[in-house]
Amino acid sequence: MIVVTDEEAGRLSDHLRQSRAEFDAAYLEKGGHELMVINRMPCHFLSDNRCTVYEHRF
Repeated sequence: MIVVTDEEAGRLSDHLRQSRAEFDAAYLEKGGHELMVINRMPCHFLSDNRCTVYEHRF
């Protein structure tokens, strides 16, 4: 499971040039304790066993 904070989701949606609502609908779901998690495993952003958006999360 990949947990994404609200701030990280905002940065990723900006990087992907999507509205926050579009990003949330396409890639996230609510997990326990109101955490947001990537809604697919393996992750949408995994390529050649590497995260393609890692530097944009932080």
